Amino acid sequence: MSCYAEDKQGQRLPVSVSKEMFSRLDRERGPFEWTLQPVSTPPPPPPSSPQRADPSPHPMQGSPVPTRIAQFNREKLDGWTTRQKMVLAIIFGVIDGRHTIEEIKADVPLPPGVVEEALRVLLSMKVISIPC
Repeated sequence: MSCYAEDKQGQRLPVSVSKEMFSRLDRERGPFEWTLQPVSTPPPPPPSSPQRADPSPHPMQGSPVPTRIAQFNREKLDGWTTRQKMVLAIIFGVIDGRHTIEEIKADVPLPPGVVEEALRVLLSMKVISIPC
C-alpha cells in the first residue's frame, strides 16, 4: 500500500505513514476523502550516487516532518503512567521541525509502533502538527 496526501492546490505528496495511523487520523480528525487507484510498477531507482560527507539531517523523500505548535506539559497528564509520560516527552523532545517521522523512528530507542502511537497522541493533544 502506498499513500499520497493531496494539498489544497492539488499537488500529491507521498506519505510514509502506517495504514493504522491514517485510519485513526480519519476517525479522529476526519472524515477525509479516500480514493483507491491501481498501482503501476514504479520506475527503477536512479543509479546510486556517492555518499555525501555532510552529516546534517535531510528529510527523507515522502516522509512528513512533524513540528511543535504548543508546549507539552507531562505533569498535566492525570491518569497516565510514568512510562507513558516519559515516552511522550522523549518523542516531543526530538521533534524539531527538521527530522522526518522515519528519521525519528530510526533515532529513538523505542519500537516504531510506540513512536507512531506517541505521535498520534501528541497530534490529538494539539501540541504537534504533521503536514499531509
